[in-house]
Amino acid sequence: MTTTPNQPLTTDNTKPAVLIHNLQSVPLAAISPNPNNPRKHFDQIGLKELADSIKVHGVRQPVLLRPNGGPGKFQLVCGERRWRASKIAGKPEIPAIVDPTLTDQQALEIGVLENLQREGVHPLDEAMGYEALLKMPGEKGVKVTVEALAAKVAKSVAYVYARCKLLALVPAGREAFLSERVSAAHAVLIARLQPKDQIKALRACFGEWHGAKAKADDDPASIKLASIVEADAPVIPEKCLREWIQDNVNLQLKGVPWDLNDAQLLPGAGFEAERFGHELHAPAAGSSCASFKSHGTPFNRRFTLS
Repeated sequence: MTTTPNQPLTTDNTKPAVLIHNLQSVPLAAISPNPNNPRKHFDQIGLKELADSIKVHGVRQPVLLRPNGGPGKFQLVCGERRWRASKIAGKPEIPAIVDPTLTDQQALEIGVLENLQREGVHPLDEAMGYEALLKMPGEKGVKVTVEALAAKVAKSVAYVYARCKLLALVPAGREAFLSERVSAAHAVLIARLQPKDQIKALRACFGEWHGAKAKADDDPASIKLASIVEADAPVIPEKCLREWIQDNVNLQLKGVPWDLNDAQLLPGAGFEAERFGHELHAPAAGSSCASFKSHGTPFNRRFTLS
């Protein structure tokens, strides 16, 4: 059977298949971003570089769209970075493939999978994508499980759990992570803590090592990073933050009359051990963190364990 480009394929003599349009040019103004796109952060320097390339070479890979909002209107499924860069480059149109068959969940899955294949996707954006998929009602009412999601994105279950845990960061912690004031390793350690302990840990990260206590006005939900640390304060190594948490958070729970390893107790007990192969360790005997300077004042931290 032969078809013309505008003729729907048919699977039998009575029921036409839905047409997936081949490559076409779509006006940028007719496209809206997907509000459920988990990728919220775009590197502006990278966007400018892509826009410069598009000015010279055009868009080499089409974006994927689905109809939305009336005739001639479309929603992005994947390719928002190319769409944004094309607007910066002053292009009126962009090459696109339109698939009217995509459901909300399918569109979200495609967006998450595409993000995983791109460079520079922030771990928080990745985590929001996983969370969005896990919250979707699912096809035929069957919700997506972490195990099924991990298999779909070709990651381990532990990896997906660890990424999703980043969403527990308080706003100041997210700000520090997004602005690259702390590394992913710092962020994971901080995210495991209760909100008030996260603020203490952030203070410890940037120099208030000895007795980093929450101030009276430290509301974890509203305090800004600038209220916690100075703009030029250096961050301590991840190893030293791990030691600080062990000494100032974990050991405070030593001797409590419940089992800290009880999986049912952990979510509400004030401490959540990393249960996926990255245990919080006590420092080795004789381990030390070197001197650091924060706010112009050197300080030392040494553990000596018997």
